[in-house]
Amino acid sequence: MTDMFVKYVNSQNKDLLAVNAARVSFGKFKTEFDDKDRKLLHYLAKHNHWSPFSHPRYQGLFRFPLWITEYMLEDRTLSAGVSGMRIMDRNSRWIQAYADISLYGLYHLGGGDFIKDTAPECYSALSEWVDPAIEENGVILIESGCPYIELHSHTFHVKAPISVTRQLVKHWQGVSWNEISRRYVSFEPEFYMWEHGVREAVKDKKQGSGENIVDDTFARFLLNTNTSNARINYTDALQVGVCPEQARDMLTLNAMTEWYWTTTVEHWKRIIKQRLDPHAQYETRFIAAKIEDFLMSLYGE
Repeated sequence: MTDMFVKYVNSQNKDLLAVNAARVSFGKFKTEFDDKDRKLLHYLAKHNHWSPFSHPRYQGLFRFPLWITEYMLEDRTLSAGVSGMRIMDRNSRWIQAYADISLYGLYHLGGGDFIKDTAPECYSALSEWVDPAIEENGVILIESGCPYIELHSHTFHVKAPISVTRQLVKHWQGVSWNEISRRYVSFEPEFYMWEHGVREAVKDKKQGSGENIVDDTFARFLLNTNTSNARINYTDALQVGVCPEQARDMLTLNAMTEWYWTTTVEHWKRIIKQRLDPHAQYETRFIAAKIEDFLMSLYGE
């Protein structure tokens, strides 16, 4: 039986979090940082693969020069850099605000010294290969920590069928996302076999479904046949020399995928609200409910 899961990822070791966000592309995860991880971070920075560096987050009271706020809006690479902000004070030259900022964003905004203390391996990689960060009059960390719960970030490792994943990836604001890639891996695929039931179509809804079908024997026969053919065709394509990035075209939408998913409580609440709606697909509700359960265990209502 292949089923979905949602696992909380401890983000205290920011170097290791960045490494695992990258290694999810290969379906691999580390518990201790080693020299191979150091080389991987340098490779990522050298080739401007910035998304793994966006999963480690920093919350605190920051001072932003006004010209930097314009820079943040113009620079697309910082779209997941500052995922939330609460302005506390301002004048004609600067804004003082509590914010959640990704490691990558903070580096570019001039917060390298703080990163150096908390994520030395990431700092080493970025400082060697990435274009110089803002050095003069950059963002200043006034105090670490944030009293606004909605600005606290959390990372989850999620596994679900591709069809469900493509619904969830639509939530992109303030989000960091790294997913396993069958361009790089070609191990035996897993498939979601409707473990939670086969649901009937509902005529009065443009989307969604109804109750489980009582006799789903033929429906499951169709799924099993389709999945079996997909598995065989994928394996045969690899064996005759087709590259993994094209062989994966043989797979069906019930093939399982997995990803690292990071954002703030503020954005998690929006995702949960939309995906727990009764009209949302059951499988997306399953994922959202797991995330909500964890956040509730931390913060309550």
